[in-house]
This record gives sequence, structure tokens and C-alpha cells, in this order.
Amino acid sequence: MGRPKALLPWSGEHPSLPGGVPDPAAGGTGGEAASEGTPAEPPIEPEIERPTKPLTEPVVRVLAKTLAAAGLSPVFVVLGHARREVAAALADLPFPIEPVENPAWRSGMLSSVKAGIRAVSRRPEAQ
Repeated sequence: MGRPKALLPWSGEHPSLPGGVPDPAAGGTGGEAASEGTPAEPPIEPEIERPTKPLTEPVVRVLAKTLAAAGLSPVFVVLGHARREVAAALADLPFPIEPVENPAWRSGMLSSVKAGIRAVSRRPEAQ
């Protein structure tokens, strides 16, 4: 019978992506030819500026600086596991940091997302 045809992201036959998309079950890479004799297109790669050297400061600090440079103020930081270390890494930054305690951090990352959303939604600007 063969595999049924479907326009699913993992089927390798998505109509809007030249050459299809990867099929993890078949070990595909997404650059396969659509049919015999058709040259394969190169895989689509996002243009991401990759760092040329290792970070010399904690990632949370780099992220906070990036958010502040993008104009977000204050920068909300949800604290859970390693809260002391994270707070220390952000202590001397020259822009407002709003720490948000997440006492339920052991239940998973979604609890941190919820804590952050609650904190932002309580601000008068969010009303």
C-alpha cells in the first residue's frame, strides 16, 4: 500500500517549502529532491549572527542587557532555582531589573512563565 500522502510538516511534502521538510522517521534533511531527476535545493538556514568567542559573563546577564537595549524597561527576571546566583549576576546592571519570585519553580518551567506573566499583568501599564 505505501505511506499515505499528507501535507504535514514531517511528511517531506509541504507545499510552501522548496524541496520539502525533514522527515525524522526517514532520516531526511529537508533538502531532498521533490522527484527523481530534480536537483535538491540547499536546506533553508536562518541567518543568525553567531558569537565568535565564548561568553565571558552569565547568559542571564547577556539576555537582560539585550532586552534593555531593545527598549524593555524594567526587565523582569523570574527567580527560582539558583535565585541567589541569578540575582548576583544582575545586581550591578545600570537599568531597572524587576525580580519575580517563583516559589513553585520545582514544578517546571511553565510555573516560571506563569509567574512572569502575572507580574507583568499587575503593572499599571498593562491595564
